[in-house]
Amino acid sequence: MLTLHSFLQSVVLFVKALAVKVKKEQYRTSSVVMAGAVVIAIVTFGANGFGGSGRNAMAAPRIQESAEEPEEPGKILVADVIINRVLSKRFPNTVKGVVYQRNQFQPVSNGRINTVKVTPDTIRCVDRALDGEDYSNGAIYFMNRRASGKQASWFDSSLTYLFAHDGHEFFR
Repeated sequence: MLTLHSFLQSVVLFVKALAVKVKKEQYRTSSVVMAGAVVIAIVTFGANGFGGSGRNAMAAPRIQESAEEPEEPGKILVADVIINRVLSKRFPNTVKGVVYQRNQFQPVSNGRINTVKVTPDTIRCVDRALDGEDYSNGAIYFMNRRASGKQASWFDSSLTYLFAHDGHEFFR
């Protein structure tokens, strides 16, 4: 798996290829905001009604009820999945491309992503994922079995199960 350093190098090369003078910090900031918005949308809107559509539909982590214990591992895992997809040849090679890929994240599909507030906690979690904190074991899919309905069988038959966290199963 590519290291964070090589990931950032590829980001810099991508930006240079666009022939636009964008500082590395600006790309990182936009990536944090984009990934953060997805993390917030997924966590905020919970698993009910999130099933998405299509064979790659994903379900969201449940909302953490206690304000004292932030759901950092869950938020970091969502950011890790997005980063893993950017690094995979099977998905778009940008954060924006992954986030807005059709039928992947219900809050994007129905526009709710535009109404979420990115919190400082979410920004910290995305930063931690971008800095290499990775609990995902290479996961590029996740789902909540109860919310996924019939689509859960696609995950079981087409992907490799990795682990479960907080009611969600992660796959490669």
